Amino acid sequence: MKLILITVVFSFTLFLGFQEELFPVNKTFISKIGTLCEEVDGDDSCAGKTIFLVLKFDKETVLAQEKYVSACDSVSIIPIGDFKWSLSQKNIVLENTENTFLENLKLDIIKNVLSGKRENDGNKHIGHFNFKEVLTKTETNN
Repeated sequence: MKLILITVVFSFTLFLGFQEELFPVNKTFISKIGTLCEEVDGDDSCAGKTIFLVLKFDKETVLAQEKYVSACDSVSIIPIGDFKWSLSQKNIVLENTENTFLENLKLDIIKNVLSGKRENDGNKHIGHFNFKEVLTKTETNN
């Protein structure tokens, strides 16, 4: 009985360690998801924008944001929401994403790399997104 209990505790500890190692919490990831072209009168070199999806993970939730960067490097952040997440195999499952960009987004972890694919509702077009980890200044200085 003691051996079974020790085995269960050891297995549970390994599982938690595997989840932490496979997808570390307190990390931020970013991926380009599109561009926005604006029709303007005259010559405006700042009219276009690149759109990024930013995912900030903590232990239980992920904060999702759209980041718009203009051709002149001005930045605006639009919050999408805060969602609970869990790890199932090598997939990240997000809860309650209805009516958001994340609704049809499937997130996978392959070789410690976060990637996503999104199927649009009507035309079955699939968009693929490769996320890069955003390093903080303290991480880049080490």
